[in-house]
Amino acid sequence: MLKVTGASMVAAVTRSPAISKLMKHAFRTVLPDLSDLDPFHLLERHGIRAAAECYARYAGADPADVPIVFDRYVGGLYGGPDPGRGMPLGEVADNPANGVIVIAADRKSKW
Repeated sequence: MLKVTGASMVAAVTRSPAISKLMKHAFRTVLPDLSDLDPFHLLERHGIRAAAECYARYAGADPADVPIVFDRYVGGLYGGPDPGRGMPLGEVADNPANGVIVIAADRKSKW
């Protein structure tokens, strides 16, 4: 999908750390960076917070909670093994109903 659309910025609500890794292959900036000691540090970057807040509203979340989306998936998102258990974010990993907004920007030229 990323190759087909040629999007310069993408957003997703997910419980899977693999989504963040996939986005890092195609974009220079990814929020949150789940490999970083402070995965929310990019919220201070110009434009990134605004994009995350906009997507939070779209996803039905309070922008004050960015990038965590609380109670998005009633009963949990996955019927099988939950990839969210691998998230380093307690708000996500500990509650199958919660997700995280992942924003990617600054597309790499090879993609």
